[in-house]
Amino acid sequence: MPDSPATFDQQADSFDARAGLPAAAAKAVAAAVVELAASHAKACGASRARVLELGAGTGEIGVDVRESDTVYAGLDLSLPMLRRFSERIHRAAGDEPRSTACLIQADASTRWPIGDATTHTVFGSRSLHLLSAEHVVAEFRRVAAPSACLVIGRTERDPEGLRAILRRAMHERLRERGFEARRGGRHARSLAQLGVTIGARALDRGTVASWRVTITAQQALDSWRTTGGLGGVTPPPAVKEGILNELEDYAGNRFGGLDVPMESEERYILEGIELAT
Repeated sequence: MPDSPATFDQQADSFDARAGLPAAAAKAVAAAVVELAASHAKACGASRARVLELGAGTGEIGVDVRESDTVYAGLDLSLPMLRRFSERIHRAAGDEPRSTACLIQADASTRWPIGDATTHTVFGSRSLHLLSAEHVVAEFRRVAAPSACLVIGRTERDPEGLRAILRRAMHERLRERGFEARRGGRHARSLAQLGVTIGARALDRGTVASWRVTITAQQALDSWRTTGGLGGVTPPPAVKEGILNELEDYAGNRFGGLDVPMESEERYILEGIELAT
């Protein structure tokens, strides 16, 4: 089963430290999303772009999108995550608070609480793979303005880097136990294929930020231990612990120890589909 709402509730206080993007990368992503939204709003003759973010989380990207001249709505099922988002807004505002973002606690796997034909950009950062591709495309078509885009943001790692190697090993062990990890790249391709059925075309896939990371196997495994699931699914606790114990042995042999630091590059990719007038 996919990660449960409680999984993200429990992660709210630690999510940014564990899985957050570098600040410069988050700002670059926000700027790219705003640019896409503005382009589609202009094509519709709208004075301001409307952006809906699915899985808005703690607001690491949304806080900068809302600072632009857009009408922003951030949707997330986890109330604790949205509380962190609200706190981020107040920190960014300082002594001169700006207008409050529209933050909505709702389940994106059901009908989105957004009006028909109103939105220029639907965006999900490392979140859309947790939803049915068919549902996302159907709801996007419903809320999309005549010119609109559905934008998928995800992190790509050096395939020979520590995180990528460990993740492949984790996915293999999940499969051995009857679980199929959720993968952003595969889901993005499914969305693009379904987009054709509603008259959409693929957006140009592009890298909007890149950075270097140094991490040990122990740090990566400790990070996975703090989440409720593995690979976007939630196996029973005993199964999860068994996989992590196996990965400790694997990583110790593969990398020459659990505390050996390894450096690699990570990139943030935007891709998706668009409707054009």
